[in-house]
Amino acid sequence: MSSAAEVVSLANKLGDALDGSAVENVPGALPRLAEILAGETDAEVIAAAVGALGLGWDFQAAQIILDHVRIDHPDADVRLAVAQSLPCGVDVDGPVGAAVMEARITLTRDEETDVRDWACCGLGQINAFCLAARDALAARLDDADDDTRCEALLALAQAGDRRAATDLQRRLAFVDDEMICLLEIRAAAELADPQLHPLLWRLRDEWAGDDDELTKEFTTELACAISRRRPEQKVQGSTHAQS
Repeated sequence: MSSAAEVVSLANKLGDALDGSAVENVPGALPRLAEILAGETDAEVIAAAVGALGLGWDFQAAQIILDHVRIDHPDADVRLAVAQSLPCGVDVDGPVGAAVMEARITLTRDEETDVRDWACCGLGQINAFCLAARDALAARLDDADDDTRCEALLALAQAGDRRAATDLQRRLAFVDDEMICLLEIRAAAELADPQLHPLLWRLRDEWAGDDDELTKEFTTELACAISRRRPEQKVQGSTHAQS
């Protein structure tokens, strides 16, 4: 019988083989990972197998994760692996898309900040923009963790939800410019909302003359946000998108 370390090593090798390859080019990889997960109780093994499946970038890999791993698994590393792996190239309108979206919505409420962060990011990755997904993202706009909050804001902005614009207006108007996050500027670019225009120009003026590398990165993103401002762009309300 193989030790846990040996099974973890095997899962990692299968993941390396799947990474960047179509699953059909690695015959037997998905069934072997499903076999590893079946009845497995060791959290390290489960996390390794889930991570390997995430590299498969195929809806069949996502289905295996959903079939064998609890979304509310008691081990935080397992839940993190699920949050990181579940996009798996899944189209929200395709096979298992709805189930993946529901799992990610659940994970946005996780007690671990990294899990919430990845769950919010993943909803944006799979374009899960129905009302339930947008409500889950909006609930994280006041998350104590900045990474989680900003990933939720960006995903909500990608959905064109009015709540992203309202939150961003508040942040840009009342928060010190040194506390603005890069993802917030990217969210402004996604929204292309003319009401953000004076706030973005204020940031541009405040950062003018700063030549450190971090500020340069911010000003590059800020220039993009300003250039994408379109007066004709309409930001949708919180209840007017697909549900």
